[in-house]
This record gives sequence, C-alpha cells and structure tokens, in this order.
Amino acid sequence: MVLLGLLAPALSHQVGAEDNTGKPVADILFVMSADQAIIHAGGLILNGTSTSAQYTWKGGKVGVVPTTDFASTSATSRFMTGNGTWLDEPSAILMGTDGNTTRAVLLTLGNPSYDSLSKTMIFSRAVILPLNASFLHVSKGSTAKMLAEVEHGTPTPLVADVASGTVWRDTALFIDHAEGSNLHKASTEGLGSFLLGAFVGAAAAGGHRGSSGGTTVINNYGPPSG
Repeated sequence: MVLLGLLAPALSHQVGAEDNTGKPVADILFVMSADQAIIHAGGLILNGTSTSAQYTWKGGKVGVVPTTDFASTSATSRFMTGNGTWLDEPSAILMGTDGNTTRAVLLTLGNPSYDSLSKTMIFSRAVILPLNASFLHVSKGSTAKMLAEVEHGTPTPLVADVASGTVWRDTALFIDHAEGSNLHKASTEGLGSFLLGAFVGAAAAGGHRGSSGGTTVINNYGPPSG
C-alpha cells in the first residue's frame, strides 16, 4: 500500500482561520486507502477500501472514523455542510500505483456512497483539477503542499490529467478540510466535538472509545454531548 506517512504531517492551524489567499486553512486531513481506484469521466470508484477513514487533526491528534459514517450524505451527517454538500466538495490527492510507477492526481470530490459488503466507495462527482492553487478550496493542506513542490521544481508523482477508465492499485486518498467551513451544527459543536468529544450513549450501545497516546479510536458511538 502507499505509505500514508508521505502526506500526513500534523496540521495545526486554528478553526476557521484564513491566510492571505482568503481561503480557509486546512486543519484536518482525512485518509482513505483502497486496493484499487478507477478514475472515469466525472467520477471515482474505490474498490477494496479500508473500513475506516483515518484523520490527522490539530497539533498531531490522530484517529479513525468508520467509513460508513464518513461517506454518509444523510441530512444529519456531520460531514455534510450547511450548503448541502459533503465536506464542502473538498480538494484531495489520489495517489496510487500505475504499473510500476507511483502517480497522483488532484481532485474535487462530491456525492460519495459506500457499500460495506463489497467495500466499494463511489464518488459520483470527482473532477480533476488543474495544477494551480487557485482551484483549491483550502490553503496550507496536503494539496497546497504538493502544488508548492511542483512550483519549486521538486519531483512529485503529480500528473496533470488522467485518461477516463484509468485503473490504479494500492491507492490512498488524502482529503483536505477546514473544520470551521460550515459543517452541520458547526456553530455549536464543530467537527472536533464529533471526532474527539465525549459520546453519550456509546456505553449504552455497547460501544467504546479506545485511546493510545494521541490516537483516538471511535467505535459504535452515540450522539455527542452538549
């Protein structure tokens, strides 16, 4: 599999902060791994996905959230924004192996769905972005970092375009997000409360939160407190 450490540095910017670009500063990095990615016109299919999405959040805090919840687009999903889009249609990097070569592409993602039986995640909206930071939805995330490397002439696996029907294996999807950008109930709770807060009802449901150092594992949780 692609080494996740390549693109998972801790992002420690403040919630809702903006830099001189006027864009929200990315402070959460979500990572999904999959055995295979199929890139087609306007969409993306991930086969053999992990059953959880990993995240890096605020000063090196890390954890996981079940893929079934991460991909949810229900009206009450904490990953839906106030404008009715999933994670505000985030900018992302898809990285995988094409033959014997590691390649990557910039995408805008939307409208995910997940089949837990087949472990297939489908984005019915996945648009390849030009290699230009002005097209990114957030600043200072993994997407902006890789584009900066391209601009400085540093070799990267990033490619400008991918033919429809392209299949990559051993893939990882790195998704940038700014916590304060209009998430469901963000004004009172925020995504941080969802990911790392106290979850009432978890014990009653038989679930638990496990912790090891700075790592939080969320299983079978109930609604957040507050």
